[in-house]
Amino acid sequence: MLWHTDWTLCPFTGSYLIAFIDDHSRFIVHAEYFNNASTENTIIAFALAIKKYGIPDAILTDNGSQFHIHGMFEEFCKSKNIHHILGRVHHPQTNGKIERLFGTYKLKFKEGQDTLDSFVKFYNEERL
Repeated sequence: MLWHTDWTLCPFTGSYLIAFIDDHSRFIVHAEYFNNASTENTIIAFALAIKKYGIPDAILTDNGSQFHIHGMFEEFCKSKNIHHILGRVHHPQTNGKIERLFGTYKLKFKEGQDTLDSFVKFYNEERL
């Protein structure tokens, strides 16, 4: 089981959104807003995703500092026996599934009408 993750700045709230999706099904495993896209918040969100859906075999990320600076994220992955795969530098297509999710989010999310939970439900159950 391979998951993808990344951060994006939410144009509606000014918060940072992290999401984890399953590579095969594109199911959103977890999505959450934070005030900053830090390594600590990455690990908090990843731990919640794991608590909900179990431990993936691998996680694919870009080369953002939250995924490789200071080695905290790698250490967390190693402690759970998760293979951390870094995408090619300046090649967002490597993590294109999560980038597509963020594009859909920015296109379909209706500020003031939708919650993050309602968007996740739409994406996972209704968009097909």
